[in-house]
Amino acid sequence: MPRPRAEGAARRRGAEAGYALLLALFVLFLLSIALALVGLSLSIRLRLVKAESESVMRGALADAALDEALANLAQTAAYSGSRWHPLGDGEIESRVLGVGGVDQFQITAAGLYAGRVRRIEVVARRTGPGRVTVESWRLDPVGDRMRSSRGP
Repeated sequence: MPRPRAEGAARRRGAEAGYALLLALFVLFLLSIALALVGLSLSIRLRLVKAESESVMRGALADAALDEALANLAQTAAYSGSRWHPLGDGEIESRVLGVGGVDQFQITAAGLYAGRVRRIEVVARRTGPGRVTVESWRLDPVGDRMRSSRGP
């Protein structure tokens, strides 16, 4: 009689080992799904952070283009802007047009970074030699745009 008990115990141990293996595989499956979701979440977050940093760079470049235009306009009312030229890792340009009165100007300043452009539109007035006052400003309502050519 001892023999049948030994076979039954061995069968139970084999069945338990099968269930343990199945449970271990299920846990590994759940763990792999969780890690895949974490990886996807980090990938999305990285993409958002990159887009935000590029947007900040475009804004800083557009501000630099505006500062350059205001400084040149303070020196001479004949300043008409500058073509695209490199600044840091991007490019900037500005256009200055006389509007309204003799000393009132519309400035469009742009910064290019990572293939996209940010524009700022400003109305400024020369208030004396070496002085320019910004009367109004706004971001381009279209926002960041792709630049398809060297033109605006």
